This record gives sequence, structure tokens and C-alpha cells, in this order.
Amino acid sequence: MNPRILPALAVLALAGLASANITERRENQYLAARTKVRIDEGWKLLVGSNPTGAQNTNFDDAAWTTTNVPHDMSAVLMGVNNNGIDPGQKGWYRKHFTVPAGS
Repeated sequence: MNPRILPALAVLALAGLASANITERRENQYLAARTKVRIDEGWKLLVGSNPTGAQNTNFDDAAWTTTNVPHDMSAVLMGVNNNGIDPGQKGWYRKHFTVPAGS
């Protein structure tokens, strides 16, 4: 191997490590500043009717069932008729959450 290539490779390797270190520090700063909010719990579920106005934030869903997602709607629909799942039934999910200020 050409003796001039070894120092050049060493410089390139060190530059790559320095660059990776800077990138990792920036990524860690970004991740530390993020707020994580779980949204898989506390969903509202309604089966079988068309809830007019459910897209509105002030819609009253107090009578809806509370569940977590992922959720198997087919388990809820079993027994709707004696043959199992009624393909004409619909299910609706709602979730209440607040986006933190500055997000």
C-alpha cells in the first residue's frame, strides 16, 4: 500500500467520527426537547349507529364505551346476530387529547 494513503485514510476516518459525534449530539438534543404523549389508551367507542356531530369537540360521548387501541372491532360485533359479525354494522372511535403549548 502506498505510504501516502494511510495518513489520508486516517484523516478521513477521524473527520467521519467527528461528524457522527456532532450529528448524534444534535439528535439527542432534539429528542430531549420532545414531549411524548401516549394516545393508545382512553379511546371512546360506539357500535351500530351513526353519531351525527361526533367530529365536534363539544360532542357528548359520555355514554360511549371506553377502550384502548389497538382494538378488535370484530370482537365487539360478534353476537350482533346469531351468525357472528354483521357486515352492515359500523364502529366509531373518538379520542380526546390536548396538544401541549408550543407544539
